Amino acid sequence: MAIVIEAFTVVVRNEAVQGRYPGGEETFQANIPNGTFCTDGVLSRVGFMVDQDAAEYLNELGSLGLEVRDGSDAVICDAMEGLTRPPCEWLQVGRYQKACIAWLKGERVETIVGPTGWNPDEETLTYATKEEAMRRLRFLRNEGHVQVFWDTVSGKEVYVGRTGPPLEELFDKAGPMVTANLRNPGSPVDASKAVVLNRAIEMLEIIDDKAPGNWRICWLLGKAWHALGRSDRAYEWLMKAFEHEKEETVIPRELSGICLELGKGAEAARVSEYAVGCEPNSPELIGNLAVAYLIDGRIKEAETTIQAALRRNPKDPVNQTLQRLIGEVAKGKRSQPKNLFELTGVKMP
Repeated sequence: MAIVIEAFTVVVRNEAVQGRYPGGEETFQANIPNGTFCTDGVLSRVGFMVDQDAAEYLNELGSLGLEVRDGSDAVICDAMEGLTRPPCEWLQVGRYQKACIAWLKGERVETIVGPTGWNPDEETLTYATKEEAMRRLRFLRNEGHVQVFWDTVSGKEVYVGRTGPPLEELFDKAGPMVTANLRNPGSPVDASKAVVLNRAIEMLEIIDDKAPGNWRICWLLGKAWHALGRSDRAYEWLMKAFEHEKEETVIPRELSGICLELGKGAEAARVSEYAVGCEPNSPELIGNLAVAYLIDGRIKEAETTIQAALRRNPKDPVNQTLQRLIGEVAKGKRSQPKNLFELTGVKMP
C-alpha cells in the first residue's frame, strides 16, 4: 500500500495516532483542517499547497503528543523535491506515472490511495520553487482562504489554497485597526475603541504565533495594548520590537513614552538616549529625553536637555511647556513627577 504525495504533505504513522493522539484515530480525522485526508491503513496523509501551512500542522501534531522533532511519528513530504523533513528511516518516497507516492519502508506497493478526485494520469498541481514563484507570480486578491495570483509566464490566474487566512491578509486588516485608534502617552483611554482594538490584537497574536520575530507585529501589539490602557502589556511588546529592530527610531520613541507612564524613569532615559543618538537633531526626541530625565529625578540634566531641544526649534509649543514645568520643579514650585500622568495631570487608566 502507498499514499499520494502532493505539494507539501504531512504523513503520519497510524500506530502513533492510535497510541498518542488524544482521542485516537476518530478525533484525529475529525480535526483534519482540509479535505485532503486519506489513509492506506498504515499511513495517513494531509496535503497543503503552502509549506508554512504544512509546518504549522506538523507543529500542532507535536503539541498534541506526537513526536515530530526527529520525524518518529510524522514528517512533511515535499513532492517537488521527493524528500522528507525531518529525514526519517520509516518512509520511502518514489514516483508512479505522474504522481509522487510514499509507503512504509518494507511494505509491498500494490495499491495507491489518494484523496477524493485524484487521478494518476493527471497532474493536477503545478510546482515551482519559492524563487520562481516570486519571479513569476503577482498577487491579485484573496478569495476566502484562497490566494489568487497572476502567472506572468503562462498568462493565467493561479490559485493557492490555505488552511486559514493568509498572514498578509490578517496584517492588512489589523494594522489600520490599530493605527486609527492610537493613544498618546499620558492621555486618557477611549473605552469605545476596545472592541476594535481587541479584535486587532487577536489577529496580530495569530501572526506572531505563526511567524514570530517581526518587529512591526510587536510594535502594533504594543500600541494596541497601550490604546487600551494596558501600559504593562504595551511595555512587553515594545521591548520585543526594540530587541528585534534597532534602526527604527519610532520604537524607542514609543517605548520611552510607555516607560514614563509606568514610572520607569531610568529605563526611559536609556531608551531616549538611544533614540537621540539615532536622530541627534530631532527636537521631539530631545524633548522626550528631557522628560525622562525629569521623571528619573535628574533635574539639572532635564534643564540642559530641554534647552538643547528649544535651540533646534525655539517655537515648539510642547517643549516650551516642558521647559516651564521643568523650571518649576527645579525651583521647588512643583513636586517632581514620578510618572507621565503626574506630569500631565491625566488620571491613570
